[in-house]
Amino acid sequence: VAAYDGSEAVPVEQGRDSSKMERFILHYRVNETELDETYMSNREQLHKIRHYFTHSPRIDSVTIYSWASPEGGIKFNTYLSRERGRTAKDLLLSLSPDSAKFNSGKIKLSPVAENWEGLEKLVEERYFRHDRDKVLKILRAKDIGDETRKWRLQQLNEGYTWKILIRRYMPELRAATWICVWAEVIDPLPEVAAIVAQAMAEEHAVAEEE
Repeated sequence: VAAYDGSEAVPVEQGRDSSKMERFILHYRVNETELDETYMSNREQLHKIRHYFTHSPRIDSVTIYSWASPEGGIKFNTYLSRERGRTAKDLLLSLSPDSAKFNSGKIKLSPVAENWEGLEKLVEERYFRHDRDKVLKILRAKDIGDETRKWRLQQLNEGYTWKILIRRYMPELRAATWICVWAEVIDPLPEVAAIVAQAMAEEHAVAEEE
């Protein structure tokens, strides 16, 4: 699994009876370790995950990277990233229709306390204020620790730059969890919109019956 890079989940290979790698991202609310299905793109991602668990005759392995955004303390962020990875693992196991095909032995957890790499990438792509070069210089510095890096960012423009980073970019880094699944997939994945629409229609039908 690669660190969060802001890209959509894209299969490496496709086709009948082919091996493929698919990546999924799940987001958590600030300071939370339980997953909210209604938050950001979680609902669409969960429908995609369910599709692969249903249609993959073999799932070779899953690696889960989980993070916290950098604005909190390192001790608490370490806890958040670890627990978010654990809840993501529990979620995957609950979605598996066949424990013989997929079980906890195929899941590897790799929590990373603070996603500085993801923040640097988002700043490179989207941050174009007057202090862009200063922000990138701090993020790319190899001779300082993360706490010093955090402190230096907080000092820019009397704290205003740090507030912008928190508001605009931290939600995407807040223990976003990439899940990479290597599987043998027979049926291609339909468009996400179609999956979500079908699922919502089924939920609506059940609600009307009740």
